[in-house]
Amino acid sequence: MNSHWKIITFFIICIAAGLGIGVGISKVVMNKKEVVQPVSQTKVKKTSETTPLVSDDVPSLAATGTDNASQSETVAVATDKAAAVPKPAYKCAVAPEGQADQWLAPVGPDYDLGKTYIPNHLVVLENYVVTSSSTMCLNASAALKLQVMESAMKAAGLHVVVSSAYRTANYQEGLLEKSEAKRDKIKNPYPLVALAGHSEHQLGMAVDLTAAPDYSLDNFINTPEYAWLELHSYEYGFIESYPSGSEAITGYSTESWHYRYVGVPNALAIHNQGITTYQYLKNLAIQESMQQKAAPIAGQQ
Repeated sequence: MNSHWKIITFFIICIAAGLGIGVGISKVVMNKKEVVQPVSQTKVKKTSETTPLVSDDVPSLAATGTDNASQSETVAVATDKAAAVPKPAYKCAVAPEGQADQWLAPVGPDYDLGKTYIPNHLVVLENYVVTSSSTMCLNASAALKLQVMESAMKAAGLHVVVSSAYRTANYQEGLLEKSEAKRDKIKNPYPLVALAGHSEHQLGMAVDLTAAPDYSLDNFINTPEYAWLELHSYEYGFIESYPSGSEAITGYSTESWHYRYVGVPNALAIHNQGITTYQYLKNLAIQESMQQKAAPIAGQQ
């Protein structure tokens, strides 16, 4: 009997051991499934949410169902956006150090500024008044006074646009080559375009003004803006340089649109004397020259 019980007991122990081993194996397998499954889901979710096909600015080709034929257009949009780099702000020329300022020079056919002259303190004019181009410059003092004058005109219901301001000698030379006045001196003995070095625009003190309805230079004389300037421009330091009837004095054709800044005291004197800017500044230059010549003699006494 004892031997039989020993055999039965042995088989029971074997069966129990087998069952224990099977349960252990199944737990290991289940644990592996529980660990692997979440990792796999996390990877799929992360990829689908955070990886764009093109960029944040351009719609996904897959999401919109775009075919291969239009993929190049979408990529082109992305390229254009990347290439849309803002242009650097325009900067005015800077005068060389030690250069004498000639802002009151009697510039004309008989006075040459030279091709290298650059006026002092040039600023971008569109920061002060309305201009037809963003690349115009003017002397800072003239720009400030022009701004004040334009504000006064606006208060009167008037509006002007600057069509030209500072010009380099090279730019003036290019204008002269295109000028009809140069080609037809017999019919027009007084040119509209000055030689390089002989233009008030190179001083950085002169502007050409236009107004509605067509914003043309030739029609400016017929506008209420011109009528207002005739009465008030000198109060702000600006004078019409080439008025009608002064051609033989200035050497240039009439330009109702051309105004030069000479400062309020000088503009008031020009207005009161009823002479041209050229005549006044010519006389001023002669007086200064005489004073300079007399200075050494006075010093000797």
